[in-house]
Amino acid sequence: MPGKGFAALSEDERKQISSMGGRAAQAVGTAHRFTSEEARAAGRKGGAAVHAKRKEEARLRGHAPKGGYSIDSGGERVWDPALPDRPEPDDDVDD
Repeated sequence: MPGKGFAALSEDERKQISSMGGRAAQAVGTAHRFTSEEARAAGRKGGAAVHAKRKEEARLRGHAPKGGYSIDSGGERVWDPALPDRPEPDDDVDD
């Protein structure tokens, strides 16, 4: 079944129509170009949103992280004390 509307057009037709829209937006002053700083901030915001969503979904499924090591800003592996259900690496563990 062929697509409808824009999807039914050939790639060249879609490019031509899109190009006209871009030129029209530039002509009336409604087009926007991101600076590298704006693009970087938008990428960070999107990445943070995805990370938070995945973390919340994992928590709701009961798969939230229980504890362990993390990497600090200097690249060092450090124990996270906020995770009480796992013993610290120096603790004696009965086997």
